[in-house]
Amino acid sequence: MALVYTDLTIRHFRLFDDISVKFAPVTIVSGKNNAGKTALLEALFLHASGPRAGFTSLVTLNLSRAAAPVTMSQQEGRSAWDSLFANYDISRPVEFTAVLDDNLIQVELRPTSSSLISPGTVGVSGAGSSGEGYAQSLEVHVATPAGSKEYTQTVTQQIYSQPNSGIPLGIGVQFGGISFQLNPNAGPIVNANFVSGRTRSTPQELAQRYSVLRQLDRHRDFVSALKVIDPRIADVEVLVKDGQSSLNLSLDGMLMPLSLFGEGIVAFADIMSLIYSTNTTVLLIDEIENGIHYSVMPDIWRHIRYATLATGTQVIATTHSRECLAAAHAAFTDQASELLRLLRLSRRPGQEGVFVTSYSAREVENALELNLDIR
Repeated sequence: MALVYTDLTIRHFRLFDDISVKFAPVTIVSGKNNAGKTALLEALFLHASGPRAGFTSLVTLNLSRAAAPVTMSQQEGRSAWDSLFANYDISRPVEFTAVLDDNLIQVELRPTSSSLISPGTVGVSGAGSSGEGYAQSLEVHVATPAGSKEYTQTVTQQIYSQPNSGIPLGIGVQFGGISFQLNPNAGPIVNANFVSGRTRSTPQELAQRYSVLRQLDRHRDFVSALKVIDPRIADVEVLVKDGQSSLNLSLDGMLMPLSLFGEGIVAFADIMSLIYSTNTTVLLIDEIENGIHYSVMPDIWRHIRYATLATGTQVIATTHSRECLAAAHAAFTDQASELLRLLRLSRRPGQEGVFVTSYSAREVENALELNLDIR
């Protein structure tokens, strides 16, 4: 299996001022609450997004944190991307420097000034609307061995107001009509997917992905993985109702929509379909154990190991669960032990910053035997 990401250095991002980590093909990230587990996945996701980091942060990452997809501010010196910067200090750029397939690639984020756009620019017209737009931009600098390039991600939000209503200034002003523009247009550095409890794939996305698995002849592996959670599952079919496709599981002779099943099987279906599909190079999973009973975790990790070896997908997942760590270790105890790494993030009392402790598969085994807390 070829490694994708091996090293990542993060500077001035969220609660990280300066931290460096190393990854294996399968990496688990543990640590107490607010130690930076989710932020580490986000940093890697933004690096993978490269030129599209601005859009990714305002849409995918905000949704994963149950925040509004876009939060605009007209306050002087504020930006829609404020929360990405350590201590909200936008004077220092966010920097992600990674070793990707032996190539050093740096992604740097810098917000630019905000501005009001005159009527007509954003295509608004009609009574009661000013037609103005409020625009903010983020500069993304990408440096690779082949050279450097600058990109600008601009987000514009239309402003609606009723200037003749007699309402005091600032009251009655509404926002809507979010639009994004990337100049020059470009794709991500790496095809990465971010999975959390709040960012599940839609039924249509799962159905489309399963259709691809059928074409790749990987659907049997997918069905076998789902049987880990419910052995009664005989098969999976895509059905279309009212023009909408969805996955349906054959259970005791009946076809039932996947959406009617529990959180665990829906989450696992999302994870395994992403690994087996062709459009995922790096899969980032926040709190992988959510909704899954600890008793099936060993089988789940065995299926993840098999799928990652078969597809070359790199998996990086966070967890709070000792059972999850023990199950992952059990799945990688033989010759595949070099494929697994544990990163434990922590804060030391009286000291600033986040510290990382790296464990090999053998060191995870020793810690578990000594009953050390590595969650």
